[in-house]
Amino acid sequence: MPFGYLGVDLFFVISGYLITRQLLQNSADKSIKLSVFYFKRFRRIFPSLISSSLFTLVVGFYNLSLEHFYELFRGLKYSILFIGNIFFAQVIDYFSTDANRNLIINLWSLGVEEQFYIVFPFLFLVALKQNKIKLVNFFVICFLISLLSYSELFYEKLNLSSIFFGFENYIFYSPFTRSSQLLIGAIVASFNKRLVISNTIISYLSIGILSSMFLFNFQNYNQLFISIIISFLMLFEIQTSDYFINKSLIHIGNISYSLYLFHQPILAGIRNNNYYATQTSVKYIDLENIFSLIIIFLVIYFVSVINYLLIEQTYRKVTNINLLNFKVVFIGFLIVILPALETSMISSIYSEEVSLNNVSNIKVKPGTNYLINEQNQMCINKDSLSTACTFGTGKEDIYFLGDSTISALVNGIINEKSLKKYTITDYTQSGCYPVLDICDFKEGTRYHDDVFSIKNSTIILGGIYQEEASNTINFSTTLNKMLENGNSILLIGYIPSPKFDESMFYKKNGFYIKTDNLDHFLEEELSNIKFKNFATNLDIAEKANFQYIDLFNIFCNSNVCNYFDEEEFLFIDGSHLSYLGAKNLFDNSNLSLLLNET
Repeated sequence: MPFGYLGVDLFFVISGYLITRQLLQNSADKSIKLSVFYFKRFRRIFPSLISSSLFTLVVGFYNLSLEHFYELFRGLKYSILFIGNIFFAQVIDYFSTDANRNLIINLWSLGVEEQFYIVFPFLFLVALKQNKIKLVNFFVICFLISLLSYSELFYEKLNLSSIFFGFENYIFYSPFTRSSQLLIGAIVASFNKRLVISNTIISYLSIGILSSMFLFNFQNYNQLFISIIISFLMLFEIQTSDYFINKSLIHIGNISYSLYLFHQPILAGIRNNNYYATQTSVKYIDLENIFSLIIIFLVIYFVSVINYLLIEQTYRKVTNINLLNFKVVFIGFLIVILPALETSMISSIYSEEVSLNNVSNIKVKPGTNYLINEQNQMCINKDSLSTACTFGTGKEDIYFLGDSTISALVNGIINEKSLKKYTITDYTQSGCYPVLDICDFKEGTRYHDDVFSIKNSTIILGGIYQEEASNTINFSTTLNKMLENGNSILLIGYIPSPKFDESMFYKKNGFYIKTDNLDHFLEEELSNIKFKNFATNLDIAEKANFQYIDLFNIFCNSNVCNYFDEEEFLFIDGSHLSYLGAKNLFDNSNLSLLLNET
């Protein structure tokens, strides 16, 4: 469905309605106990969240690369602690292509709901004690206050950028903004009198209009219309006399939580499978084939029903908090959380050989070759040279400038010898070749001033060659300014790469797509010649301090490229080197000789 994501808006309104009805019923019976309320929420939410997490890990094991398998554990860690919305706000745009392949992106809304449920019972108790204000009026006031959270002033005053990393992400993922929809449900539930409408035409018309919100764009008002329509349906208790439809809706309502948990890992798992499998592979699942879609929906349905019967129904009968009653859930929780806390366990689970740098205090982001500092912050994309990561205590300075492909190279140069001889600084910026007028490398910017403040050092410079970097004047000016500061420049040549995760492709298809492929070799050879000719024709004033590092033959020779060392992949994906790949480039190129000579 084009606007399927709007189901979350529907979910929030219904959720606010149901929880308020439950609390109203308890207050009528004079049986409101917060401990009982939270225990019921726990047994309803947590066991199935753990069972779906274990299911998702199995899906991820077969359909994710090692880097994304690490990220899956990380995302599950935050999701089962009910702060998944904050995690996803910081790492992914919900409307990006990557989100379609994320196995647990749907869990952000569970985080919002549970955060609301932590606060709402206290708000409800306060409302009951306000004798001068009707309950429904109290929630209307709360709703109006919640609308203030949509303003940028609210966002800026509370410094929420440090949590949500952007105003648009804040609007989408924040419990502050989403509380307005939950409060709409609370307002509807607070009305004392309801009109039951049993007119079949009105029933079908209401359901039809609601369904259309997920299929057609109504001038971007779908979100508002959905909230209004579902409020109307709940307020007037629209009913249908059709027995089958009623039973079907009740059944779907019963398994809705399981459907919510399992649909995303199954669909995203298939998308990941198809991303790596060729259309001729027996493992490819055609999502445009109606029969395939029917089977997929049936799988989602039956998995959800099984989880409902075995997990939801089982733990709904538990009446007291006791570890023995939840021992299976606790074991499942440990299976998810322990590898997320001790990431070295994940590569063992994944069963993929991964070489690591054994130098003490050298750490990388799990599943990648990107260095991280002592505060576990990524070294790439630092705001200034003063905050950039430095390694070693040597008297000679080496600065790495370039994009993420160069950032992945830094770790391969770090060893006990280089740390004693050099002080190595990683000042790389993702997606940006370090040439004037590219990205933030413009006069007056911090990056510009930082780069040209480097003096009497060795600068290792490079990245993915792009057309915008082919301005010979800007390129030459950049290098000459660096050389004027007494620096030596080592320009990294073209690094051949598969441009695709060969390891995952082999896992799905049983053969390589780029390794030992003559056409690929010829394409890479042409790119290498093109960049090498461009670099050697630059107008460099002090050529004695400028060296071009030719890396092509390390991976490609004899008309083939090989991106494996025995069975270990030399890249973490299609373009970024693994530690072993970076080390091979350093050890087998004149880069090693040049640095050892200085």
